[in-house]
Amino acid sequence: MIEIKTLDLPVEYHHTFEIYDSSKIQQFMDCPRKFFFAYVLGWNKNEPNIHLVFGSAWHDAMEHILNHGYDVDSVADAYMKFMDTFREDYPVGMDVMESKSPENAMKALSEYAIKWKRADDFDVLFTEVAGTVPVDKETVIYWKTDSIIRDRKGKYWSLEHKTTGKKTSAWLNKWPSKIQAGTYTHVLRVMFPEKEVKGIKINGAILRKSSNEFIRIPVGLSNKQMQQWMWEVRHWLAQIEWNFKELEKCKVEDDVMTAFPRNSESCGKFGCPHPELCNLMSNPLQRQDRVPLGYKKEFWNPADRGEGIKTNVDLAGGEKIEDKTSA
Repeated sequence: MIEIKTLDLPVEYHHTFEIYDSSKIQQFMDCPRKFFFAYVLGWNKNEPNIHLVFGSAWHDAMEHILNHGYDVDSVADAYMKFMDTFREDYPVGMDVMESKSPENAMKALSEYAIKWKRADDFDVLFTEVAGTVPVDKETVIYWKTDSIIRDRKGKYWSLEHKTTGKKTSAWLNKWPSKIQAGTYTHVLRVMFPEKEVKGIKINGAILRKSSNEFIRIPVGLSNKQMQQWMWEVRHWLAQIEWNFKELEKCKVEDDVMTAFPRNSESCGKFGCPHPELCNLMSNPLQRQDRVPLGYKKEFWNPADRGEGIKTNVDLAGGEKIEDKTSA
């Protein structure tokens, strides 16, 4: 790929322009203009997002349970971990959803422990592992997996914690086609012998006002599917590069910015944070110096994620992780 910093862009260069992960690629696929607002201008909503905040807090609780077990004391400590993270953005009195509230989190963690205490039969090798992995001779993408486990057959999985409020067929069936699924499988195949890698498991928590549900969704990708994933990742990275090159041609005085166009079919999707921006700006370059009301300027940097490798079980040959997956 080209070095974006060498381009004469009409926006201020930021080093994160050249750092990619599954989330950034997926967002570009969803809508290039949304990618532009979030990752080129750095415009992101100022108010906390309950789904992201709860999900982050749930991840912290899950990490604790995986590392310390399913007994009552561990669950209580996991809940405290949850609250520490949750209250950073939602002080007492600001809780906004019954299904994603501290009260339901406490109930759900107890239910989760009861559900999986006897069923889980694996070694937890790593939690919150982060690094880079190559997708061609010149390009790496960043990754962070929630946990890596080894089952009793000696097979390796990435166990990924996901929360949702509805158990829909779309949510259940989307995981094999997600960029993230291929990325984590690729990482496991770099870390371990390919024949010993199974894939990822979605550690799903369906959180409701009345009843919670916990499921595991195995996602195994064949060699042909992994070849498809590799081609698609390279394709979309090339598309991002093309749009940066196109942005170099754009001027503030243009009526329309021809780089990073809208995907108008995504405008009505639940969760788009920028509909008002698209309606107001055919050329966002004209307002790039004025952060919109309700937004803050903050650049997402995948390289900041993760606290290093936390191991519970000795892994023969573990040193190759750093050599083969870090830039």
